[in-house]
Amino acid sequence: MIMHAAVLDVQWGRLLVLDRETRQRVVVHTPAANRFQPGDLVRIWYNGVMTNSIPPQISAQRIELIPAVFPPVVGPPIFFPPVVRPPFGCRGCRPPRRR
Repeated sequence: MIMHAAVLDVQWGRLLVLDRETRQRVVVHTPAANRFQPGDLVRIWYNGVMTNSIPPQISAQRIELIPAVFPPVVGPPIFFPPVVRPPFGCRGCRPPRRR
């Protein structure tokens, strides 16, 4: 079976994920847990056996990272011009005060 999930927590030898189909938290036992970080979207292959515990647990046969939908923009950084302020005491820059 295949599960599409978001990684919530990474621990030694296991992941806590949120199944995107059932919206259920699942513990995934895998020796490759340290390759992932919270926020990653993953595709998990497992044999279909899931415990009846809370949260349910599975043993992954294979896990792969799902690439981001919007890849980061590669190129020069965006340039924002500096903020230019009028010199101190400029009379033509502001309307005169009313007395």
